[in-house]
Amino acid sequence: NTQLDYWRQALAGLPDRLQLPTDRPYPAETSHRGGAVPLVIDARIRETVEQFARREKVTVSMVLQSALAVLLHQLGGGADIPIGSPIAGRSDEALSDLVGFFVNSWVLRANVDPFADFSTLVTQVKEKALAAYTNQDVPFELLVDALNPVRSAAYHPLFQVSIAFQNNAVPTVDLPGVAIEPLPVLTGTARFDLMFNISDAAPGESLLGTVEYAADLFDEASVRTIADRFLRVLDATASAPTIAVGSVELMDTAERTLILHGWNHTTSAAHASASVIDMLEHQVAVSPESVAVRFADQHLTYQELNRRSNRVAYRLIDHGVGPDTVVAVALPRSVELVVGLLAVLKAGGAYLPLDPAYPAERLAFMLTDSEPIAVLTDEVVTDTLPNTGVRMLDIYELGQGAPDTDPHVVVHPGNLAYLIYTSGTTGQPKAVLGTQAALANRIAWAADSWPGEVRVAKSSASFIDGTTEILGGLIAGAVVVVADSATARDAVALANLAREATATQLLVVPTVVTELAELAEDRFRGIQRWICSGEALPQAAVATLRTMSPGAVIVNSYGSSEVAGDVLVTEVGDGSAVTLGRPVSNTQVFVLDTGMRVVPVGVTGELYVGGVQVARGYHGRSGLTAS
Repeated sequence: NTQLDYWRQALAGLPDRLQLPTDRPYPAETSHRGGAVPLVIDARIRETVEQFARREKVTVSMVLQSALAVLLHQLGGGADIPIGSPIAGRSDEALSDLVGFFVNSWVLRANVDPFADFSTLVTQVKEKALAAYTNQDVPFELLVDALNPVRSAAYHPLFQVSIAFQNNAVPTVDLPGVAIEPLPVLTGTARFDLMFNISDAAPGESLLGTVEYAADLFDEASVRTIADRFLRVLDATASAPTIAVGSVELMDTAERTLILHGWNHTTSAAHASASVIDMLEHQVAVSPESVAVRFADQHLTYQELNRRSNRVAYRLIDHGVGPDTVVAVALPRSVELVVGLLAVLKAGGAYLPLDPAYPAERLAFMLTDSEPIAVLTDEVVTDTLPNTGVRMLDIYELGQGAPDTDPHVVVHPGNLAYLIYTSGTTGQPKAVLGTQAALANRIAWAADSWPGEVRVAKSSASFIDGTTEILGGLIAGAVVVVADSATARDAVALANLAREATATQLLVVPTVVTELAELAEDRFRGIQRWICSGEALPQAAVATLRTMSPGAVIVNSYGSSEVAGDVLVTEVGDGSAVTLGRPVSNTQVFVLDTGMRVVPVGVTGELYVGGVQVARGYHGRSGLTAS
C-alpha cells in the first residue's frame, strides 16, 4: 500500500497520451504491427556520456533517459513527459539465482523545463529513478488498475514510449566444436509507440541498439530520423550539460537550411512590382471589350468597368479620399459593389466592406471604430444604416459628370488597401489594416496560378475572400459573375447560376460541400477548379468534390485577413493527404515552438507568417498588434 501510494502521488494528473509526431493518426485499435531501425551510439558519444555520468554520479541509463525526455519535449510532447522502463524485479537477493521472469515496468515522469540546463534535468531523473527503484514491487498491471487512467485500445496506458539499457553481464556459452554468435530476431511487432532498446558493450566499443516502432503510426524513414535526433540530443547534452534543454538543436544543417531558405525561397519581383489598380488597368488595355463582370441581366466590359470606376474615384478624391484614408463600402451584391471597391482603390484609399445585412449594432460599431472618411452606398441601403455621423455618398449620384480617364493616384506599398473586421468569434471584432503591397501580391500570384475563364463570386465582401475573389478574377482576365445575396446562400440557386454562367472556378467553404452535393451534385460538372478556403479540408470533402466535378483541380488554401487571405496553397492530389501546402510568392511561413524556435519537420508548433502579405496591424489596437 505504501508503494502504491507513492505511485498515485507521482503519477497524479499524468497526460492521457504523449503527443508524438506520427505519420498517421492513431487507429481505433492498435494492430501491434511493428518494425525496428538500428541505433548506434558510437564510441566517442559513449565516452562523453560515461564521463558526464561519472561527474554527476549517475548511471548511464539515467543520462539516456534524460536525453530521451529532451527529445520527446522537442518533438512536441510538452513539458510533462512519461517514459516507461523495464526493471529487473529481483530486489530480494534470494531471487538472484532463481530461474524465472520477474521483469516489471515503471514510469519515469520527467518535468522538462526548456530554460533549465541538462544537468538539472539529470538530477531530477536520478531522484525519480531512485524513488522508483524503492517502490518497484507494485506490478504494472496492478498500478494501471489502481490509477485507472483513460483506457484505449489504440495505445499503451500511462506511457507510450519506453527505453531499456541492457547492461546485465552476458553469459559465455562455450560448447566444444561449436561457434556461437548472438543474432537479432525481428518479430515484426511493437509493444509501444516507440521503444529504445540499447545494449551495453565492452569498453571503447559502440553501444548498439534498436528503435522499435508501431507501424500503425510511423514510417521507417521517420523513425530513422527520430533515432538520428536522439543521437544528436545525447551528444549535445552530454558534451555541454549546462545547455538549456529547450535550445538543443534537433536538426542538422541541411534540414534547417531547407526549412528556413529552401521552402521559403519565394521571391518574385513580378508579383511585387505593381499595385492592384496597375494590374487592372493593364488588363483593361489587353482586353478592353471582353466582359469583366456580370450580375443578373447586367454586364460591363473591362473598359466600361474601368471608366465607371474612374468617374466615382474622381468624386471620392474631391471628398478628400487619398492614401491611408478609409472609405466604407456598403452596397448590395451587384455591379456597383465591384465599381465601388475599384473606385476606392483608384482614389488611393482603403476600402472597408460592410454587409448591409449585418445587425445594426455591428455596423454601428464598425463605423464608429474605423472612423471612415465616408460611406459609399446607395439610396436604399442608406436608409438601413445606423446614423453615426459619417458622410453618406450615393454611388449613382457620385459618378455623374466626372472624367472617366485613369486618375493615376500615386500609392506606396505600405499604404492601406483594405480595412476588414475579423468575425469576432474570440471577442470583439478587430479591424485588420491590409497594405497595398499585401493585396497586390495576393492578387498577382493567384492570377498567375489560376488563369481567367468564368468565376462565380458568392462570398460576403465583409470577408477577405469576398473581395479577393472579385479582384483576383478581374486581374486574371476572367468573367466575374456576381451572385446576389439570396443565390449565394442557396445551394440549388448557386448551382444553377454556376451552370448557366458556364463557370469554371468556384470558391467554397468545406462544410457546405455536402449540402451542395446533396442538393445539386449534377450541376457542377463544368467546374474545373475548386478553391477550398476558410476551414480545414477533410478527405471526405475532397472525394465529394471529385465526384461532383470529375477531373477538376482541388486547391486547399489557408490564410486570414491578417495576411491578405491565402498564404499557404496546395493542389490536392488523388489519394494524397490534405496539407496546407507551401507559402505563396514573397511570403515566408515557419512553425515555431514556445521559445520561438523553428521546429523540425513533422513536429507540432504554432504557425508564423512573414513577408509582404502581413498586415500593418489592427486599427486602434497597438498592444494587440505588438503581441
